Amino acid sequence: MQEALTNVTKHAAAKTARVRLAYSHDRLTLTVADDGGTLRSAPSTPPVPGGGFGLVGMRERAQSVGGRLRAGARPGGGFEVRAELPLSEIALTIRESALAIRSRPGAKPPSAARPSST
Repeated sequence: MQEALTNVTKHAAAKTARVRLAYSHDRLTLTVADDGGTLRSAPSTPPVPGGGFGLVGMRERAQSVGGRLRAGARPGGGFEVRAELPLSEIALTIRESALAIRSRPGAKPPSAARPSST
């Protein structure tokens, strides 16, 4: 979604952008929406190697993990990019562990393991 925020600064005359993260038991939804303005022209230079490839690249990356991406004009003006990504089994396990830790009174999350200095 960094690409979506970059697109706001490069291609829109928006004053603000809103980033929203929402999740359910099996899906993460990320939304970047700007407040409108006018569309500026696309840059005349091609993307640099390792750089972004706009909406096509974002859509391909979402699909590569079993997700989907929608992008388009908002009814009240502006533009919105929304990625819906499946949460993997590992992510679900981590989330469930974190919720279990938080539900214990006085519990603190475990600290990261550190290599010994001996």
